[in-house]
Amino acid sequence: ARDYGFPQRFGSAVGAGACGVISKTCFGVKLFPCIETKTEWFAFHAFHSVFIWEVICVVALSRQAQRQKNQRAKHRAPTAQREDGGKETKMITTLLINKIIQLFIIMLLGYVVVKAHILSAGESMILSKLSLYLIMPCVILNAFQVELTDEITQGLILAFIAAILIHIVLIGIGGLCGRVFHANVVEKASIVYSNAGNLIIPIVTSVLGPEWVIYSSAFLSVQLIFIWSHGVGLFSSGQKFHFKKILLNANMISIFVGMLMLICRIKLPPVISEVTSSVGSMIGPISMIIAGMLIANMDFKQVFFSQRIYFVLLFRMVVCPAIMLLLIAVSGAVSLVPNGERVLLITFLATMTPAASTITQFAQIHHQQPEYASAINIVTTLSCIVTMPVFVWLYTIFVAAV
Repeated sequence: ARDYGFPQRFGSAVGAGACGVISKTCFGVKLFPCIETKTEWFAFHAFHSVFIWEVICVVALSRQAQRQKNQRAKHRAPTAQREDGGKETKMITTLLINKIIQLFIIMLLGYVVVKAHILSAGESMILSKLSLYLIMPCVILNAFQVELTDEITQGLILAFIAAILIHIVLIGIGGLCGRVFHANVVEKASIVYSNAGNLIIPIVTSVLGPEWVIYSSAFLSVQLIFIWSHGVGLFSSGQKFHFKKILLNANMISIFVGMLMLICRIKLPPVISEVTSSVGSMIGPISMIIAGMLIANMDFKQVFFSQRIYFVLLFRMVVCPAIMLLLIAVSGAVSLVPNGERVLLITFLATMTPAASTITQFAQIHHQQPEYASAINIVTTLSCIVTMPVFVWLYTIFVAAV
């Protein structure tokens, strides 16, 4: 308000009012059934309005300070940064095309296996269980097997915090889609959870270098925690919720063990590490084989002409990445640690990948439209060839160049 010549009180009033609308929209009666009277609801939303507005003010002020600091501390010319950003965008586009072609060839193999009557689509359930309860724990353990230095530790802390906040925002967006657009369980889960495990590590390794892969493990480990708690809860709605069963499944145990090993700096023996790495590398191929087997029983018109699929595509590949880009740009978090620009680029890349293939396996095990989940995965995977390079380019303009 001050920058545009308005009194500061005007800005505060408008901001508090806007935050009140956000609070009213995002925090509904279903989330807080203990709040019953209008007076209690008024106090509740008034508190959230003030709190959200204070957070926005603090972020804006810190952003302004960081911008001034960055102007003084720039080491590279803007033209050089744009050139680097352009090269990264081209490399990411090329890698995406190559990787997606590979994944779709593997998916075609699963499709052929069913069409040739070697296996039935229902037998993909066995592969889903192998993927979720054998291969995924190996992926989790590998994600925590990283070397820590002081600089890497700072970057990892930033990556962990960013991943946690991003997932909280995504869960809020998924919940809002459920309330406003009546999104079902598969659609909400597909909007919230990305397929970072299959795409992010090859891209980071080839574009930024293998030394940067460590920061992708932060996003993956946070996502695994959320997907095996919140995600399982989504698919268990309407059923008896067994919190103990979720807490003690193989994946959550792997997360606890992996975090303990990371904190205590314990490494797996070389033989065990090679075994978990080999088994974990199967997660991409087996996920696409499962998708191909499920698609074999579908009408292709159902895949490409369903309006609901494109609703999910819009939110998963455009709306959510745009919101995350805005939050990263406004927060000024790239200046908090050395190489913060690259650390948050890796986190942002993980955010804008297609819908998670794990959702297809969850849907199959819980009998929640697995074919539909597989179709969403295919359409979002195809679209990422266009959307991901565009958002990387926008990142270099609005975040990296600041």
